[in-house]
Amino acid sequence: MQSETVQSETVLLEGEPLQIMKVSEEGTVELLEDNLKKILQHPDVKDKPVAVVTVAGPFRKGKSFLLNHFVNYLGCQKSGAVSYILVVFFIS
Repeated sequence: MQSETVQSETVLLEGEPLQIMKVSEEGTVELLEDNLKKILQHPDVKDKPVAVVTVAGPFRKGKSFLLNHFVNYLGCQKSGAVSYILVVFFIS
């Protein structure tokens, strides 16, 4: 990861995962506001629309499949491909 230090604050130049939600020991979901602010205030994205997608559920029920589906769709959108079909499954 490349980074620059500016006034003792690290500015990321390459993407990396940053946790914005966590489950507390009591079982409640907690928003990590400082991390969300780092994402939303980054110069590359601060003026762009943002959608937060949360996927939660039991072990081996398709969470990674769904998220990979979104990533593949967005990759096709970025490359200009129009042949990708996004199918969203609602599982209750």
